[in-house]
Amino acid sequence: GSRELFEFFLHDNEMENVMLVMAYRDEENDYVHSIFSEETRSKLNLVDIKLGNLDLESVTLMISSILEMSIEDIKDLSVLINRKTQGNPFYVVQFLESIQKSELLKRNLNTWT
Repeated sequence: GSRELFEFFLHDNEMENVMLVMAYRDEENDYVHSIFSEETRSKLNLVDIKLGNLDLESVTLMISSILEMSIEDIKDLSVLINRKTQGNPFYVVQFLESIQKSELLKRNLNTWT
């Protein structure tokens, strides 16, 4: 699917000024680079932007935003989630979803318990 879509954009001579954005994990790097031949890569202006894990403050802000709660109210939860996820934003969301599904985190009117 992805390879065919990229090839379509790359070989459509009528298409101009298109920017494709890809997101992938480092362990998927071989697959991503295999999508483009050496010749294709040399014609493109490829830019890699590496994103690292979030620090505790950023994880806290993220959780505060997701749960719509004050930073003070979720501080302990943020420390736990940051330790478990090592600040990986994807895993932060997955962790929140997991504890919600297991009913360890429940919505009560305008707050979470």
